Amino acid sequence: MNHKKSVSTIYRKVSKRKIPVNKLGKRIYFYRHELMKWIKSGRVKIYLEIQSDIKKI
Repeated sequence: MNHKKSVSTIYRKVSKRKIPVNKLGKRIYFYRHELMKWIKSGRVKIYLEIQSDIKKI
């Protein structure tokens, strides 16, 4: 599965503030830890993870 995004897609998501970004002058920077946190926050749990969460309650 190819997860590569075009440059225009990345810029569009940045302009809509859908991706965490830091701007210094005209340059934009992405910090790995911010991107990983953002990716994990939108991650969908698999069935076994949901079952595990239910058992913890």
